[in-house]
Amino acid sequence: MTGPVMSLVAAFAMTAGPVTVPPTAGVADYQLGGAYPPASKVQILTRDSTDAPVTGVYSVCYVNSFQTQPGRLGWWKKKHPSLLLRDGKGRLVRDPSWREEVLLDIRTSKKRAQLGAINRAWFAQCARKGYQAV
Repeated sequence: MTGPVMSLVAAFAMTAGPVTVPPTAGVADYQLGGAYPPASKVQILTRDSTDAPVTGVYSVCYVNSFQTQPGRLGWWKKKHPSLLLRDGKGRLVRDPSWREEVLLDIRTSKKRAQLGAINRAWFAQCARKGYQAV
């Protein structure tokens, strides 16, 4: 693996310290759209980066690196409007399966670098919260 993705993975690893792998046969729960107490059998838990990890399970921090999250479009418009992908008519390009989510513009190396910096900050936040992975 090379390029921007590897740089982001390396950034999390440098922030988080030693690598801990998840249980190889662990029961997983994928909690996007709202955190709730996991069942007692759950060993691997994925939650949105805005939620807290759970002690005692392998917690994975979900970060959407390629499009906005629901309810966050205003933040992107205010802080990074040039990173929102627009079509030839200037309209925001939305994920057809998730209409609340707007795609991020990764067409230039400058924009990819800006998005990488944003992601590195989010990855560091995940590590500080106690997540084992992103």
